[in-house]
Amino acid sequence: MATTIITIDNFQEGLSGWTPESPHQLYAIVDMGSNGIRFTITDLSPPFTRLLRCIYRERAGISLFDALSSSAEDGPSSDLKFPTETITLVSETLARFRRIADGYSIETLFGAVMGSRSSFVHVNRGGLFLDLGGGSVQMTWVDSKLPEYEIKAALAGVSMPFGAARLIRVLEGDADVATAETKKLRDGMRQSFESLRDRFPSLREGLESDEGIDVYLCGGGFRGYGSMLMHNDPVQPYPIPSVGAYTVRGDVFRQTKRMREVNEEFGGKVFGMSKRRRKQFPAILEVLEAFVAVVPSIRTATFCTGSNRDGALLMKLPRDVRESDPLAALANRIWFRLGEDVYSNAAYALHEAVTRDPKAPGLTHLARAALGLTVAGRWGYSLGPIDAELYTGLRGIMDEAHEEAGFWAEYIGGVAGVVATILPYPPQKAEDITNNIRISSTLDTSGKKDKIRIHFHVPSDTLKGIDVGTIEKAMEEVGKEKGKKCDIKVRAQISAF
Repeated sequence: MATTIITIDNFQEGLSGWTPESPHQLYAIVDMGSNGIRFTITDLSPPFTRLLRCIYRERAGISLFDALSSSAEDGPSSDLKFPTETITLVSETLARFRRIADGYSIETLFGAVMGSRSSFVHVNRGGLFLDLGGGSVQMTWVDSKLPEYEIKAALAGVSMPFGAARLIRVLEGDADVATAETKKLRDGMRQSFESLRDRFPSLREGLESDEGIDVYLCGGGFRGYGSMLMHNDPVQPYPIPSVGAYTVRGDVFRQTKRMREVNEEFGGKVFGMSKRRRKQFPAILEVLEAFVAVVPSIRTATFCTGSNRDGALLMKLPRDVRESDPLAALANRIWFRLGEDVYSNAAYALHEAVTRDPKAPGLTHLARAALGLTVAGRWGYSLGPIDAELYTGLRGIMDEAHEEAGFWAEYIGGVAGVVATILPYPPQKAEDITNNIRISSTLDTSGKKDKIRIHFHVPSDTLKGIDVGTIEKAMEEVGKEKGKKCDIKVRAQISAF
């Protein structure tokens, strides 16, 4: 069977598209990186296509970088080649992946060879994307306002030969060579950034603004730094396990010196970091310090789990699906688990927000926290001690974003709870809601505390059998978290029309 090589020049014609009607929605992908070979099977069935749900995942710990580097010890770099045993091991691994794909009746098995944007929805301010692998580091600018922005970003991308695995060997070797290579890294980073700045007006505008630019970081090396930052996050224990879509402010991102000290002094396990990554950490910091030295103003930094798997699959999807908000596939949970009690449902909502679809591109930690608190709020926050700790962690993420963010998540959840009580079955059409409940509200700022007055208008027949007072009281409990000050009060009224 002929092999098709997909490149930036032919992917629109060479990469088959996706259709929701297709009976074949499983896709097997092999991603061959410098530090390992990853095999995944993804289900693109609607309505959860945008989430790129992975139903099987396996990683072979074969370091192609180490295998190739070992041949350099025996001769000049021009003679680099893989040892026979590595070739055999890789072929046996790929044969195993092929058998697994056959077991799932997948017709197409393809290797992902193109880099990926981490698919954050509407990067309208523009974003600087970096990827740190074992052998190199790449950088480009993405502005989703531009036509064919993904192609423009790919063509503008620059690559520098300073991956974490390669650089740590340099740093641990001859001191003079290490000094010279570090200078090359810093010069290369400056030149690469300046070329992007000259090419993209939106990057220049971001640098000139008071806020600064947003940075998105992919690859195992940068994710290691994200894991170290998460280990030191003020919200502890940090409630979300995956570093994917973890965001920090620019001033926190720049704390390389402090993270170096933590890596050297902390003898325990840093979640998300292997021994190999801890050993490479000085090299990761060298790359980061070269980067922050040339980028004057960083607003936020977001760490991404996006890989060649995400890139290859997203390129198959229509633009409207690819750029849709992942929350749209997750948020309709108001009428979910109606047969269970409020205690288990509130706990379920918090845990589901943290653990479900952990690799969904673009689903940020803040979005997960908002989703968890809102859906749990729909059930009234009846939580046991363990679940209350998870709630506190998610609330901490919300409060870090804005001091009132947690309140509004709870408020929306409370409103959803009232709606679901009045209409205790999933609506089939919008009129099912509008015919049974109408909501009006006002904000009173005349007192010491702002006061929201929310009024639910319900048909008299629908109100029969409903304890109106209990519902109103539950709504007015929004924001009254024990031991936490809230500057907004809620007053609720339910009346018939």
